[in-house]
Amino acid sequence: MNLRFRLSAVTAGLVAWPLFTPASAAIIDIKGSAKVSIQEIKVDSGGSTSNGDFDDASDSFPDTSDTLPLQVVARLIAAGEAEAAAVAGAQFADPRDLNQPNPEEFAINLALSSVTSDTSYDVAAKLEEIRDLRFDVGELGLLPAGTPFDLTGTLFLDGALSIFASEAGRDLSGARVALLVTVVREAAGQDSQTVFSGTVELLGAAGGSVQVATEGTFPVSTLILSDLATVAPEFGELQVLILPRLQIDYQYPIAVGEDFTLRATVEVQAENVPGQVGVAAVIGSPVDSIEEVITLTDDSSSAKSFIDTLAKERENPSGGLAFQPSDPLAGLCPLTGLSGLIGAGLLTVMTRRR
Repeated sequence: MNLRFRLSAVTAGLVAWPLFTPASAAIIDIKGSAKVSIQEIKVDSGGSTSNGDFDDASDSFPDTSDTLPLQVVARLIAAGEAEAAAVAGAQFADPRDLNQPNPEEFAINLALSSVTSDTSYDVAAKLEEIRDLRFDVGELGLLPAGTPFDLTGTLFLDGALSIFASEAGRDLSGARVALLVTVVREAAGQDSQTVFSGTVELLGAAGGSVQVATEGTFPVSTLILSDLATVAPEFGELQVLILPRLQIDYQYPIAVGEDFTLRATVEVQAENVPGQVGVAAVIGSPVDSIEEVITLTDDSSSAKSFIDTLAKERENPSGGLAFQPSDPLAGLCPLTGLSGLIGAGLLTVMTRRR
């Protein structure tokens, strides 16, 4: 199950009315875009940083491409023996293709690592879907045109965020990977309204540890934090935040017969640090879809260990809750079809040369 958004059951809004059976809006138009970028960061002997190489890719439907799915990929591989590498891919698929509650239109996959002490990466992958919608008279019972109403939409989400290192107890400070999700309602002559906004972030810390932070209304009660270094001994540290199969409901207002727009944005941001600390994210896609690109490095066994371990952990998490029910911080402010495009194989850049 991937991160998706759809219309769900109708609930009574500003008028007194019995609950209706679930209704679907007339989809007037669908647009989508995908963008990935990778910035290489160089560190000199004095500790000062500067920008190195840069790569990006983008596509949009229907502006630059008249067919779906959109698939974009960016990559930077260090010259010579590839001691540093970053690869990011993103896909936007047609949500109308699947006759199921989760339309599986969004997927993001990225990984970045560096053996060398003078190179790191700053990576971003962003997907956006724009749906122009309307609930016509008769679709919401007997409500006349112009009647205000509250609806419930749903975000589908699953995936994993990871920070890893070859050395046990390695200081992971400075490494981070974050998932940002927003849904905005727009209508002609009205101010835009953010109806859902949430961020979850995995942050590296001292001694091989990590921290989990959230902002907005991202749900935290079922997030799982797993230390998988003992399961995958090729890695001295392998910290993984599991985002289980979540169905996130949010409400937004409409008026019967009114044209309106829902703009959903899904973004992953990631940074690693030099010297054998890496970061990976898989949102929506099954991890086995990236095995084909492990040829980016020599140590395919280490990459396979990472992939297999992550797949098993997503399916059957063994870690503990990232936030306990009494935690005062709790609640504070897809890649089917992209097989072979992006490189978790670069994860072995670090383990191959440790």
